[in-house]
Amino acid sequence: DPRAEVIGLIDADDLVEPHYLRETIPYFSDPKLGFIQTFEGNRNYEGSGYYTACVDSYQAFYLSNMSSRNERGSIPFVGTMGLFRRSALTSVGGWNEWCICEDTEASLRVAKDGWSGLYIPRCFGRGIVPPSFAGMLVQRHRWCFGAMQILRLHWRSLMPWDRSPGNQLTASQRRDYLMASLSWFRDLVMLAFSLLLLGITAQLVSGSDFVVSPLDGQQSLLPLSFIVVAALCMLATLRSWTTLSYGRSLTSLVISLSVAFVIARGCIEGVARRDGVFLRTSKAAGGRTVFGALRLTKWETALALALYASVGLLATVAHPPWLLMALIFIQASVYLCAPIASIWNLHASGVPGEAYRERFARRRRRAQRRRQAAWTPLARPAGAALAALCVGAAAAAFLAPVSLLHATTVTRAGDVSPTDTDVYLKIGSSYRAISLAQVTDRTLSFHTSDTVLLGEVLRAAAAGGELPHVGLAFRTRGADGRPDGERVRVFDAGTLVSVRERLSGTVAGSVSILLSQRSRTTTRPAGGLPRRGLPAAPAGTAYATLGGGSPAYPVKGVLASQTEAGRPLELRLTTSAAPLLRGILKGGRADVGGLALLVRDGRDAALLSQTFPALRVRSFASRRAGSLSGTATLAVP
Repeated sequence: DPRAEVIGLIDADDLVEPHYLRETIPYFSDPKLGFIQTFEGNRNYEGSGYYTACVDSYQAFYLSNMSSRNERGSIPFVGTMGLFRRSALTSVGGWNEWCICEDTEASLRVAKDGWSGLYIPRCFGRGIVPPSFAGMLVQRHRWCFGAMQILRLHWRSLMPWDRSPGNQLTASQRRDYLMASLSWFRDLVMLAFSLLLLGITAQLVSGSDFVVSPLDGQQSLLPLSFIVVAALCMLATLRSWTTLSYGRSLTSLVISLSVAFVIARGCIEGVARRDGVFLRTSKAAGGRTVFGALRLTKWETALALALYASVGLLATVAHPPWLLMALIFIQASVYLCAPIASIWNLHASGVPGEAYRERFARRRRRAQRRRQAAWTPLARPAGAALAALCVGAAAAAFLAPVSLLHATTVTRAGDVSPTDTDVYLKIGSSYRAISLAQVTDRTLSFHTSDTVLLGEVLRAAAAGGELPHVGLAFRTRGADGRPDGERVRVFDAGTLVSVRERLSGTVAGSVSILLSQRSRTTTRPAGGLPRRGLPAAPAGTAYATLGGGSPAYPVKGVLASQTEAGRPLELRLTTSAAPLLRGILKGGRADVGGLALLVRDGRDAALLSQTFPALRVRSFASRRAGSLSGTATLAVP
């Protein structure tokens, strides 16, 4: 239809939610969005262990691979439950009928043309898992062969040195599309390694003088560790991204490994010849005999038996290479997954869907009854423990030690909510009002916008974080709101635990101080502390100078932070002054001789001044396209 602006692609066996278009079409309000890919779900598999394992292996791709690539704008289009902008497809010449994975190949060309793709991790449609193992083999072979065709056609565009005008792929997009094709070669390398193991076994058993670096002793540890680490990583990915149990993760891994030989053959055929034939994935059940299931995986079965036989032969030599035997045994188990999956599919397809769903429901009811039966003997002790916990929590609310001070809250700039206590802090020459103060486990945490207090904190943090004296003062007020008295508590020492100060724009900071156990408290009449009220957060303009008589340059986004005691104080700033950027980057990521920071208010009055004698460049990022700008993170040793 010439009026169509968006093309939707749906497999014939998908059941689509009626709100699919209503939920997805609005994303095309972005004029640069070329296509949308959604999560493709499955149906009619519940209760069958085999079909559940197949679904888990599919979902691992959508939940881990697609979600990860979506963060970098490099998702592929997988041919179903997706939408294509018509103008994006026609601008690159439409579908490439030469490629049997024309959907993914089209998404690559669209990305090269500057369009973006979006993955929506929501299920709007559910299809059928290939009922037969033969259908799954055909499906994986087609995907692999299509990936080889895409690699043959576009490998030059995926190289980092290609800068042709028509190629707008980013570095992450090139890497993702390239690795998506190269990752299929993993099973081909595994097949070559298996053949190498058979050759090494023949040499060791026959005592041949011609040796191809036999894997023995420590030489077997490297490939063995590769296999073990790869299997553990696959299991960990399934566990963390799909929240599957260990049992389901293992069965899903069996399904993934069962197609290893077919993928290796697809790589060979894809490299050897250019043209392929699109073979539709059969959604009908296959043969119903064990012999037919084993004949379907005859090459995998033969390879597994040959590798197991190699283990037996190596056990007969004078000095059996145990590590090599373990390596061959693991490799044989990989190819044994194919006949296991084929026979497993034979058993699953022979059971009507209603039967295994009812069987699944019965197992779930039995498991629920077992859990209830296991809980019954523990119900009374658990109830007693819960009652004791509640009583203890209620008693703790009354018996817990009272906090050293209560919080004062700021309702608006310069205005303090009416409470009965004002709190002041002294770490320099005078007491300054603070807000949102609380003490827990001798750690004082507070917020402030007082630039004098922030300057003292910054000076102490740059000097190592040790404070010789810390004073806390509380001024109480009577019923009429007038000051009633002042209580001062002076701690012998303190240590800055964490600091976070914003020194440009609206000046503010959050500070935590670890107070010493030794302190003294005095009480005096009201009058020694400043008047009630917190200063409004000032608006400051920051300047930085590198010392040696150099001029001051404006900086913005100035943030001083220290995450914990003993860690370096970090100073982060952004500037567009080229001399300041050159001075910071002088000598690469090395020491900066010195830097002075000055913060002034709107009337050009100095709010805060601090000199750092030595800093180290922790990180630096600059933008040279358009207006020059750079952001540096400097650490005070």
